[in-house]
Amino acid sequence: MKTSKYFMVLRMALTGLKEGPPVAEMMSVFGKDNVIRRLKSTLESVRSS
Repeated sequence: MKTSKYFMVLRMALTGLKEGPPVAEMMSVFGKDNVIRRLKSTLESVRSS
C-alpha cells in the first residue's frame, strides 16, 4: 500500500473524512491523547463489525 493510502486511512480514523488537512497538522491540533483515543475507538469499531 502506498504512503498516501496509509494517510487516507489514518485521516478517516481521526475525522471520518477521506479528504482534509494534512494528517500531521490534524494530529498536532488534536493532541496526543485525543489522537490515541480516536484511534482506539476506530479500532474497537472495526473489531466489533
